[in-house]
Amino acid sequence: MIRRLLLLVVALTILATTAPQSAAALTTSWQKELGVSLTSVAVGAHGSIYVAGSQANGKFQTKSFLAKLSPTGTVLWTRTWLPSNKINPATHTPWYSARATAVAVATDGTIVVTGFVEKINCEGGGWFIRKYGPSGKTLHSFGRFQKRRLQQCTLAPQSTSAIAVRGNLVVVAGQDFGCCDDPASDGWVRAFDGRLRPRWEAPFEPPTTIPQPWYDTAEGISLGAGGNVYVGGWASTEPPASGFDTFSGVGAVVLEKLDATGSLAWSHTTGATMFRGSGPVSVSVRGDRAMVSAPVDGTGIRWTASQRTHAWLGRFTLDGALVWSREWGLSKKHAAAPTGISVDASMSTWVVGTQRDPTDHGLNVFVRRFGPGGKQLGQRSIGGGVSRTEGGGIAARAAAAYATGTTVAPSTGRVWRVAA
Repeated sequence: MIRRLLLLVVALTILATTAPQSAAALTTSWQKELGVSLTSVAVGAHGSIYVAGSQANGKFQTKSFLAKLSPTGTVLWTRTWLPSNKINPATHTPWYSARATAVAVATDGTIVVTGFVEKINCEGGGWFIRKYGPSGKTLHSFGRFQKRRLQQCTLAPQSTSAIAVRGNLVVVAGQDFGCCDDPASDGWVRAFDGRLRPRWEAPFEPPTTIPQPWYDTAEGISLGAGGNVYVGGWASTEPPASGFDTFSGVGAVVLEKLDATGSLAWSHTTGATMFRGSGPVSVSVRGDRAMVSAPVDGTGIRWTASQRTHAWLGRFTLDGALVWSREWGLSKKHAAAPTGISVDASMSTWVVGTQRDPTDHGLNVFVRRFGPGGKQLGQRSIGGGVSRTEGGGIAARAAAAYATGTTVAPSTGRVWRVAA
């Protein structure tokens, strides 16, 4: 009898140690509400947190918004920016609206922000970069937007979506896009020195198997050792549209590598299929890996989307070879779209995004953490107490990460500390 009990204990022990373990729940230790949206976040060497997005400027317009927080979530300072505060006499509103799309912090504590500028009553817009000191002092700026002839629209539409900094190199990813619902788009990468003086620019191009005149967008960017630039984006896998309404936007997720001078090292499709406009392609490089996330195989995350997206994550070597990939949100109830990615010091990858909430048919923010080999280590769904909360960016530090998002109706920016 005793022998049988011992055998049973041994068998149960083996079963417990070999059975698949579910991912542990991540925890949120604090959250803050700032501005009307928060799209990006970065963490400095000493733990300071920088979040970027937009702040209301009247009923329908916004200012670019940047805030510095302590590791415990205390707001240390905020900065807002517009190209001009001049008022349009016809509408009695400012001529400009601006919003930050991405933020990055250098090892010396300086912060760089990029974003979109819209001149009211004009199709399209322009973009900017601003550099701040650790105390919030403006150090340098660069802009590509219409500064004169306020009653005319003279600048081709452009936007930026991502920024990275290392040493004396600042790089942004962006695209030219068509006016007035024209689906044309052409991605690019531009580099600047520490004073935001232009150094070089390079086109974002898919592999030669996809013709260059076809549409593409550059959406994610990360800097590796030696100043190598890794760019993620979307590239159309069908010819340009003959009519605006006939362009379906089907394409591929593309990863590209440039050297520190802007010369192309390689460009690869990742094997993931993506529709244009379904969400961003995000890139984070650390050590020997380039991590890429994207919303794939669908047109959107909202419950009304005709073809829902799901989340895709891939680990690549620094030569662009796929090592492993993961997917989730495959069911209709739990469709998901990643919006940001960050690799921590343990080589674990944090992903933030938006997922459907089947309990109220709303949208929640998700955060997931994956180990170096692709095992899911933890997950968290954040509803924010409202029926629609959408993901933004994420920045990892040690065994925690800081994620941003935006609640809708009323629109409010949010930042959370999420811990393993």
